[in-house]
Amino acid sequence: MKKVLLFLSVVVLAVSLAGCGKKENKLVIWSFTDELETQGDIQYFKDNFTQEGQKYEGMEVEFVIVPTDDYLSKVMPALRTGDGAPDVFTGELDMVQNFMEAGYLANLEELMKADEDLDFTATKNDFQSYIWESAVDPEDGNLKALSWQVTPGAIFFKTDMATAVWGDETGFPTESDDGNYNQNISDWVSANKFNSLDNLVVASQEVKDYDSSWRLFPNDDAIRFFSRGSDDASSWLAADGKISADRLEEQEIYMEAVKGLYGESIADSLTANIGEWSGEWFGGIGENFEDAEGNTYQTMAYTLPTWGLFYVIAPNVEKVDASGETCSLPENPTDQEQEDFDNCDPKGNWGMGSGPNSYYWGGTYLNIRKDSEMKDAAYDFVSSMLFDTERMTARAENGDVYSRISVMNEVMAEYEGNPVLGGMNHYQTFLAEAEKISFDNVTKYDRQLDNLFGQYVTAYKKGESGAETLAEAFNSFYNELETTYNEIYRESGLPYQE
Repeated sequence: MKKVLLFLSVVVLAVSLAGCGKKENKLVIWSFTDELETQGDIQYFKDNFTQEGQKYEGMEVEFVIVPTDDYLSKVMPALRTGDGAPDVFTGELDMVQNFMEAGYLANLEELMKADEDLDFTATKNDFQSYIWESAVDPEDGNLKALSWQVTPGAIFFKTDMATAVWGDETGFPTESDDGNYNQNISDWVSANKFNSLDNLVVASQEVKDYDSSWRLFPNDDAIRFFSRGSDDASSWLAADGKISADRLEEQEIYMEAVKGLYGESIADSLTANIGEWSGEWFGGIGENFEDAEGNTYQTMAYTLPTWGLFYVIAPNVEKVDASGETCSLPENPTDQEQEDFDNCDPKGNWGMGSGPNSYYWGGTYLNIRKDSEMKDAAYDFVSSMLFDTERMTARAENGDVYSRISVMNEVMAEYEGNPVLGGMNHYQTFLAEAEKISFDNVTKYDRQLDNLFGQYVTAYKKGESGAETLAEAFNSFYNELETTYNEIYRESGLPYQE
């Protein structure tokens, strides 16, 4: 999912959503990402369903992009009142949880079973299990939404830097092992350096000790995906629907890891202390970056999901010419300089490792509005993206990782390796991570609680008033939790609770 397009403030379509009426014979689709347009999904539906002689001849398709920050505040009222509401709309998983609870989603499972051209059981078995399970409505046990993609994450790192720091340690791979050098290094680093929160802190210290201008991560936010610490982590809510003491104990380990990485300046920090999505952050993906004082630093690793490899890392990696020299592009290149740069290849010095726990970032689900008067067309649009495996296989040429197992098997059979990763098969690694993801502990509060608790993690690492100790940080969190989400607040039994 090209979520990064929104993070980087790429211009999105500005539309007026208030009081917009709807013409007959018009399918309205809302999304927080432009991907349905840029990847050709809207056009594919038009070409195959709305042209002369086709099922919905003459139908108008209206595609509306609503910026992520405004999405829920716009789509929820529209779904509630029906005024200008979309027939099809996207959502991330926590949004889908809210849509289901409010009763706004059509029964996708029922629509699929009524589709004479679809083998429901075979289709279900062909989806990655976490994608299917994540959008089953707990109220009635029926599937209400689906995503065409999986977005598991990894720790991407520079293998040449890893070799310099840890190459003398026991078991570290050598060039002579076999032809899968980057994969071998990735396996070793995953097992020995990235396998726990404590080890990530130790590894960060080792990188800095090796070279005072080197850092493992660009900032301590990079470990936020590992706040659970393992794949057996607890839910934010206990069985009684109240905040979980077990989850908070796990968060304590994470808080200490963040504090161990943090320093007010780059010199004092075990990270590069650069903001996510900043110019320096992107510069670190390449050869190096400069701080405000002109000092040069190098960053080894970035935590990103599927789309991060394609749309963040790949465009920014160091490139080399035929002689192995680094290619650079001037600020205002001539046509010839641009052509020379474009002809350079990725250095191929990146590996792809696993962290303390599997994680996902993003994932766009397709939903059909329960009260839509265009439900048949809405289903056909969703079907064109989820159940047309020939179309999905063609779409997979963008390198994304899809939720259909048969599609990925076909794609992987013809794949020759990722040049950014020195020939590694990123599909295999991503799909292995996807298999470890469980949605047993997902709740509708996850985004809010992650954000709320994150404020106190930041306050604790900086030693701010009200969070100078773990006890102060936890109790400040509890106070806000009681005020903001009283329905899940627990009166006693929580770590450090006064």
